[in-house]
Amino acid sequence: MSSQFNFKVENLSADSQIISFRGYLDETAQLPSYESLANLKSLVFNFDGSRIINSSGIKMWVQLMSQLALLKDLKIVFQNCHPLILDQINLIEGFLPKNAEVESLYVMLFCEKCEKEFDVCKKVSDIRPGLGMAIRDLKELDCENFPECRKFITLDMHPDKTLSFLRRTKETK
Repeated sequence: MSSQFNFKVENLSADSQIISFRGYLDETAQLPSYESLANLKSLVFNFDGSRIINSSGIKMWVQLMSQLALLKDLKIVFQNCHPLILDQINLIEGFLPKNAEVESLYVMLFCEKCEKEFDVCKKVSDIRPGLGMAIRDLKELDCENFPECRKFITLDMHPDKTLSFLRRTKETK
C-alpha cells in the first residue's frame, strides 16, 4: 500500500526502550519480537509516524500485545496516537493491554472560518475532563486567522467515543 512499515528502537537503559513506528501496519509489516522485549521494565510505543493499520496489522499487533500483557513487571505507554489507532484501542479487545496506558493522542480540529483541518497532540492528562480542553488550550495553529478564529474551531471527532478507552482502563486499575 502506501509506505513500508518499519520501526526504530531507542534504548533508554538496559530495561527501557522507545519504539517509534513509521508506515503502514499491514500483513507485510515486521513488528518487534516478543523475545526482544521480554526483559524490559518500561516500553514506549510511539505511533507518530504510523497513521494506517489494516485488519492483518491489527491481528499481528494484538498477538504481540497478548504476549506482552503476560509480563507483569512491564509498563507499556502509547504515545502520539492518531485517530485510527484510538479507534482500534476503543474497538479491539487487547489492542491496549492491561499493563499499558495512552499518554498522548492527536485531537482532530476543524476551523469553520478557514475551512481547515488541524490535529494537535495532547497529553491525555491535560484533556481527561474532555477533548474540548484541546481547543481551550490552543496557543497557535497553522492558521492565518488564529487566534481570532478560535471561536470557530470545533472538534472533528466524537469526544465520548474517542476517550472511551479511559473508562475501560480506569475500571481495570
